Amino acid sequence: LMLKTLSENATYAPSKRSLNWLKLKKDYIKSRLADAIDAQVVGVKSGVGSRAGLFGSFLLAVPEHGAGQGGMPLMKTISWVGTGLKKDELRDFKEKYGHCTAAGPEEIGVDISDAAAKKVTAWLKDGPIWEVLGYELSESTEHSCGLALRFPRRIREREDKDVQSATSFEAVWDIFRSQRPRTEQEE
Repeated sequence: LMLKTLSENATYAPSKRSLNWLKLKKDYIKSRLADAIDAQVVGVKSGVGSRAGLFGSFLLAVPEHGAGQGGMPLMKTISWVGTGLKKDELRDFKEKYGHCTAAGPEEIGVDISDAAAKKVTAWLKDGPIWEVLGYELSESTEHSCGLALRFPRRIREREDKDVQSATSFEAVWDIFRSQRPRTEQEE
């Protein structure tokens, strides 16, 4: 569904974002998730096209407390996210975190399969915590959490949180078990 402002200058501009025309997606209204997830950015992929020279998508992980080493939790991957960021936010992210790289997932305590790890351009030390929403959580063999966030989008950075206060692996499974059941129309 597209929403259009009634102001005089509400012309449609292809490939441009504005408040004149807004897209309202079904999952914005009928999300099966009961809550947002706060996850840490642990890896990035290089951008292509209009995002060339920037990071294009971001690998998110949640902490499994008590499973890591040296007092740090083991990080379980849950989703790649690339939507919900403006171009200036992508530039700011690269400037702020582009130099905070790790040699590999082991260095930052990320549990990930070899196949999934090959998709990562760079691993991040102390990546930010992002609040993300999606349509639903579904079971997944791709991510080490055992679940994947479908149609994820970044809502905001949570500067008030660190990895210890992010949504835990256990809490993500609780959210999965409590999400609204699918209706016949959604099957």
